[in-house]
Amino acid sequence: MFEFFTSMFLGTPVWFWLAFIGLVVALTAFDLGLLHKEDREMGIAESLKLSAFYITIALAFGVWVWIEKGADLGMKYYTGFFIEKALSIDNIFVISQARRSRLRIAMPTCFRASMCCISSRTISMAMRLYQRDVALPSS
Repeated sequence: MFEFFTSMFLGTPVWFWLAFIGLVVALTAFDLGLLHKEDREMGIAESLKLSAFYITIALAFGVWVWIEKGADLGMKYYTGFFIEKALSIDNIFVISQARRSRLRIAMPTCFRASMCCISSRTISMAMRLYQRDVALPSS
């Protein structure tokens, strides 16, 4: 039985996958089952607290990946996490501008183009830093 948990699946031990799936299921049950039982509008303070909680969980998971899988995969996890976080903020910005703008098609397209340019510039800079091992040299 123990051999099953230590066997590899996609280059990662099965116990690691099971722990990840368990974490996702537990957080989903917590969010949908405990925090949002009734249908109501969430306030800004509650939204910020929940965002901080989930960001903390994601960063802690990255520490776990870093310790268990090494600095290289840990850095890849954090790079992907921050890129996705930047892109989600870009979407929030575009949606808020689309709702305020009278030019509902032209303005969001301009904002999205400018945010994509900024995001791509940031991503290329992060990749250059990563390739040069300036971000965190591996031990």
